Amino acid sequence: MVYQALDDAAFTVVQLEVTELDDIKALRDKLREFAVFDEDAPPRVRAYAQEAATALNLIVLGAAPEPEKALQNASTAIERAIAEAEQAGAGGAAEARAAAEAAAAEARAEDPTSEPLPGDVDRELLRDFLTESRDGLTAAEQALLALES
Repeated sequence: MVYQALDDAAFTVVQLEVTELDDIKALRDKLREFAVFDEDAPPRVRAYAQEAATALNLIVLGAAPEPEKALQNASTAIERAIAEAEQAGAGGAAEARAAAEAAAAEARAEDPTSEPLPGDVDRELLRDFLTESRDGLTAAEQALLALES
């Protein structure tokens, strides 16, 4: 199963130029949202999406030593996420979900303070909070980079 968000990201990333920071930031945010909130996606698919978002974030922050390479790394991570999603859709999705649930149960047993989100959580509010938090972290990273320069 290939997720529409990944297809859209793959289509977008190949058209981007490293100077199109607003578009890169928008794609980064979509990938982050997918990685954090798409609970139907297998963990490895979500991890690749996060990897792509991280590569794009380096470009946005101006911290990528080679922005073209970072853009290529993001594209490669998206391709890997799509390949992993296709593989999981071919029969491994149920197994991946069972393994993830078992791992989560084990983690809760080891650390009782690590609970999943309660069912009554306002996901839209949480999404907004995470976005604002990331923006704050981005600003802090930029300020730190400015101080180091």
